[in-house]
This record gives sequence, structure tokens and C-alpha cells, in this order.
Amino acid sequence: MSGQDLAVRLVALGAVAVVANVPLGMWRAHLKKLSPAWFVSIHASIPAVIAARKALTVPRAAVFLSIACAVVGQQIGVKLERRRLAAKKGGRGSGGAAGGTSAAAGGKGKPS
Repeated sequence: MSGQDLAVRLVALGAVAVVANVPLGMWRAHLKKLSPAWFVSIHASIPAVIAARKALTVPRAAVFLSIACAVVGQQIGVKLERRRLAAKKGGRGSGGAAGGTSAAAGGKGKPS
């Protein structure tokens, strides 16, 4: 087994961990911290990541890589969901993210 082959398998494992955790992070953004659903959103990807680690036959030390990539995937998911919600809120004619003021429309800085 060459080092290059191992590197490709480690990148694949990291990609599986990130991709599996992005939607879970998006879900976690809506949950109360430390609730049962919050814990599920954090741990739900573990079986998929373990299966990928076994299928790719990577060393046991790759567990640390998969955990780090899972955390990154969770954070990406949370940020994407917050950005999506902010854009959705701002796109409904509420005056944008500036608190509902519209000086250009003659509102003189008062909430609309």
C-alpha cells in the first residue's frame, strides 16, 4: 500500500465526514442546545463515518481526522443555515437586515 493511496483514502474519509455533517449542522441550528435532538444531530453521522472508515481500510488514527472533519461539517451547516435564514428574512420586504428602516423610501430612519 503506497502513501499516495493512503492519502487519497484519508481525503475520501474526510469528505464523507464533512458531507454527512453539513445537513445535520443545518438541522442543529434550529435546536435548543443540549436537548436530546441536539445530541442526535451531533452523533447521527457516526455510523456512516465508521462504515466509511472500515470500507476505506484506513488506520485507527484516522478517527481523529474523521472527528475533525465532522466538526467542520457541522460548523459549515450551521453557518449555511444562518445565512439562508438571514437572506429569507431580508428578502420578504421587511426592510433588510438594517432593522426595518428605510430612509431612501422617505421613512427618515423610522421603522417601517
